[in-house]
Amino acid sequence: MAKNVSTLKQREHNKRRAFTLEEVRRVLEVCDERGGEWRGLVLTAVYTGQRLGDIARLTWQQVDLEKKQISFITEKTGKRLSLSLAQPLVAYFEALPSVDDPKDFVFQKASTAAEKRTGTISSRFYDEILVPAGLVPVRPNRNLSTGKGRNSRRAQSEISFHSFRHTLTTWLKSAGASNALTQMIIGHDSEVVSRGYTHLSADDTVMSISKLPDVTVKLEPPKPKP
Repeated sequence: MAKNVSTLKQREHNKRRAFTLEEVRRVLEVCDERGGEWRGLVLTAVYTGQRLGDIARLTWQQVDLEKKQISFITEKTGKRLSLSLAQPLVAYFEALPSVDDPKDFVFQKASTAAEKRTGTISSRFYDEILVPAGLVPVRPNRNLSTGKGRNSRRAQSEISFHSFRHTLTTWLKSAGASNALTQMIIGHDSEVVSRGYTHLSADDTVMSISKLPDVTVKLEPPKPKP
């Protein structure tokens, strides 16, 4: 029985996939239609690869627009991570209203929701963004009293907010980033990272992150042939 359960979990895990560039742009279109903090949450996920909870709790003291760097202390591993800021993310942060207290949350509403349950934000992302984007089916509104139906459906989905981590991993590899650098950015534990790359700084990530695609550029429709 234990072997069967383990196999099932592994099979479900393997269903997760990365977003394509076109899908990310479609997601951003829906974020703009919905308004609020969705666009910022998605851009931060795309260009940092961090987990939803860490992004939702991001404070202004973690964002250095002068040096174009962003830092995290990941909740899951407790590790400190410093990354170069991709230009589309710099542009987004610079357009936000200035704050007096650097300890203020960048995403006020998301931070409040994350204090209760990060899964709530992930579930809303599925229903409010992915469904209207046409990337996932509408989930049946069943077993709401226990939550089993919704959680089961969400776990089996190929794409979710967590998929942005897969997306950045794919793009970094395509940009020529080493396995160790990619694992350091995404925050995966690795013997190689722990042994030889603990000294990596945001400066070491500049080249790879600068090669990432600009998801904010809207593609023009193809011109009809004469």
